[in-house]
Amino acid sequence: MTSPDRFFKGLLRRAVQIRDRVCSHPTCDVDAERCQVDHIVEHCDGGETHIDNGRLLCSCHNQQRPGRGKKPDADQADGDDADRDDGDGDDGDEPEPEPEPDDDGAAG
Repeated sequence: MTSPDRFFKGLLRRAVQIRDRVCSHPTCDVDAERCQVDHIVEHCDGGETHIDNGRLLCSCHNQQRPGRGKKPDADQADGDDADRDDGDGDDGDEPEPEPEPDDDGAAG
C-alpha cells in the first residue's frame, strides 16, 4: 500500500495501526488510536508513504526521535520529559549567566 501523499491517511493509516497496535518504541504501550504514523525514512529524504515505511509512535516518542531533538531512551519511556530538547538552543548543561549589576550595584 502506497500513497502519493505525505501523510498516512485512511486505509493506509488503519493498516499500520492494525499491524503495530501500539507505539513502536520498545518500552511504550500507548494504544494505536492515540499514536501518529511516522515515516521510518523521512518523507523529505525520499521516504515513501508506504506501509513498509510507516510505524506507530506516540506523540512523545515521535517528537524525540532523531532529527527532532534528543532520542528517547529507556529512562524517558515513562513520559519524563526533563531532558527533552525544547528548541531554545540551550541544552541545559551550562549554568545561566549571573545578571549584570545596575549602576547602583544591585543585581537585576
